[in-house]
Amino acid sequence: MKRTLCTTILMLCLTVISAQKHTLNNGIVQAKTKVLTLVRPNDATLRSDDPMVKIRQQPTVKANAVGEIYFFEGLGTAVLLEEKTQKWVCVGHNKTYGYSNSNFLDTQDWYTGKGEYRLIADGLTPIYVESMADGDDDYRYDKALCYARSGMILADKFSENEQYYILETAHTGLFIPKTRVRKEKRR
Repeated sequence: MKRTLCTTILMLCLTVISAQKHTLNNGIVQAKTKVLTLVRPNDATLRSDDPMVKIRQQPTVKANAVGEIYFFEGLGTAVLLEEKTQKWVCVGHNKTYGYSNSNFLDTQDWYTGKGEYRLIADGLTPIYVESMADGDDDYRYDKALCYARSGMILADKFSENEQYYILETAHTGLFIPKTRVRKEKRR
């Protein structure tokens, strides 16, 4: 009993410490990985009766669910907060963070290490997802999917328009304000 209580307290402390290093004062979840990486349900999960992956408060199936990761317009809807090295990975979705079972997830990124240029976050950088404004043909980029920390590699596969660097996906894109990014030539 005493050992179980100590283990539970240790798990709660580790969860709080982990959460603190991913959460900013304003509640925005921020990734600690070197490269911007989104997570989404893997193909087997997408073919199942429940094609979403739970985000849990602690790295166990017994913990309460605090969110879900789903597949939307060719994108994962959560960001990997720590490198994927174990069964449970720390992920963020909107202003929620938690743990998901990596057996049900795939990752996606836009960095190959071979592009002529790479994009580096210059300060806290919002990554916007394209959304329609009131159902008409005016697109807006005001919904941040996630935020990249300063120095994070965002991509070396991208296109651009006047205001944004665009990370292409099968159906839509992610948009990064040019004013928040350094574009560096590969060495």
